[in-house]
Amino acid sequence: MTEEQPFQTGAGDNPSGEAAPAGPEAVALPDPVALPDPVRLVASARFFTEVVPVPPGVTGRDLRGFAEGEVEDLSVFPLEATAWGYLGGGRRGAGTILVYAAFREQVNGPTDPEQARRYAVLPGFACLQGRTWRRTTWVVLAEPDCVTLVRFQARAQVPDYVRSRYGTRLNENPEALWTLREELLEAAPVAPGDRVEPGLVRCVQPAVDRRGSVRFPLECRRRPGAAWRRYGYGSLGPEGVLLGADVRDGQFLSGERGRRRALRQLRVFMRAAGIALLLLAVFQFRYHRRNNEAARLAAQAGSQRAAVAALQEQEALARSAARMSEPPLEPFDWLTAANNPRPETVAFHTAHFSRDGAFGFTGEAPSVSVVNAYRDDLKKTGRFSAVELSEIDSTKSGVTFTMRLQVRKVGPLTAAGKEVR
Repeated sequence: MTEEQPFQTGAGDNPSGEAAPAGPEAVALPDPVALPDPVRLVASARFFTEVVPVPPGVTGRDLRGFAEGEVEDLSVFPLEATAWGYLGGGRRGAGTILVYAAFREQVNGPTDPEQARRYAVLPGFACLQGRTWRRTTWVVLAEPDCVTLVRFQARAQVPDYVRSRYGTRLNENPEALWTLREELLEAAPVAPGDRVEPGLVRCVQPAVDRRGSVRFPLECRRRPGAAWRRYGYGSLGPEGVLLGADVRDGQFLSGERGRRRALRQLRVFMRAAGIALLLLAVFQFRYHRRNNEAARLAAQAGSQRAAVAALQEQEALARSAARMSEPPLEPFDWLTAANNPRPETVAFHTAHFSRDGAFGFTGEAPSVSVVNAYRDDLKKTGRFSAVELSEIDSTKSGVTFTMRLQVRKVGPLTAAGKEVR
């Protein structure tokens, strides 16, 4: 998108060639205010550095106060005129930290009028944070105004040696970078087992990620005249570590910490509110869809209510007709159950039934033993809860008897005497 230009009146519009009077048409729009880079890296050569051991009793919460006291002892400037910060130190606080300080007017003040709008102001060598090496390694960092030599011990994330040298027009004179590199390495206490990273390393453009940490894209040039190639990323975070490394005023950083905390809480609230609104929208959608479905089914049921009533009436008539055409046959089932185990020498004379399942019959048998055996067989069928034999009389051809039975409540029997389930 091209920048909009202010309206001007040319000679073609004014034949006399004189300047047109200023009016509403000749209002010049101000240039848009460009946002500063979120992260500023200050030349490492402006800082003096010192590795300080942290006593075990110092916690992560007290670490900034401890570092402030160390800077006050080491700095040649008054503390209020010093821009300082520190790297290292975890929540437990044990170990060592790297403190660094510079004259405030050379770091902030007139040199950076946009410092209050930046996310972080850090020393140049901070771009190597987050990188670790398996053994002691020396890295030469190329910066716009200086060249810096940094040493990392094996597996350490904080350097324990930082030395810088200024150069003139380093961007225009690449050979000066390599000259300064050799001078720094010659003056450094490089041990025989140490590893020196080949070439030069530089940071391209720091950026802030979603978690609030600063990422430093790194590039490496292995030899003079070679192209710059990717060298991975450095990183500095989370917020507590980043604010400890920042070299701006402590009071400003305290307010910045509160502002970022409020911004984080606002983001959490907005995210929770968004989720709640989404769930509410889903609930409303499902609620209205269910209501619409219920209304549709109610309308459909209303239109079919007459047909359903007619079908119910037909079903009731069919059931009544079935009861009339197929009367209950329970007495016949009971009599069948009593007849199945009957010996051929036993004959029935009469039978009587009641609705509660009690029935009895009279009969004739050749002897009492046959009647007793028949009674036992009736008990074995399991269809009768009670079997009583009474009124046994002797006749010329045998005996007559009366049997009273109580039927168990089970399904009807087939002709073979088996229960229908």
